[in-house]
Amino acid sequence: EEVLRGFEETDDLAILLAFGKLALTRQLWSDAQGWFERALVVDPTNPTIKLNLGIIAMANGRPTDARVFLEQAVAGSPGSFEGWNTLGAVHARQSNAEGAITAWERAREINPRVVDVLFNLGLAHAQAGHLSQAIAYFDEYASRAEKGPQRERALAMAQRLRIRASQNR
Repeated sequence: EEVLRGFEETDDLAILLAFGKLALTRQLWSDAQGWFERALVVDPTNPTIKLNLGIIAMANGRPTDARVFLEQAVAGSPGSFEGWNTLGAVHARQSNAEGAITAWERAREINPRVVDVLFNLGLAHAQAGHLSQAIAYFDEYASRAEKGPQRERALAMAQRLRIRASQNR
């Protein structure tokens, strides 16, 4: 913040992004949005700006706006783990399980080390009625996650889905 002081009136994209990210880390959504909107004037197609505007829209309970920004972000930067992961969350919030699955599968391809994506994929597949896929993701999550309540939740969900699947036979 100290380094940026005095540059508030700039049109330099890197400095505008730095101000925006600083406001984002502090969860000052309105300030962050203002900085990213100024950056968008400088570079209207920049996927990083679109990603951050999507994150802000999501944080402010505007999933439709978030989806639009995030779709633009991943179109401009198809290798963005954060873009695809956040887009998956937006689809899940909008009860679009198939959209969430597609986005989270792409996020997983980009960075397979992030185990939370496995849990999210388990939830989305369960919501979509893909019981065997949901079980597989919960099992993989449980085998890779650190011990804790989320791991226990994944194990319990996999077990409940196994019971449900056996009753459907």
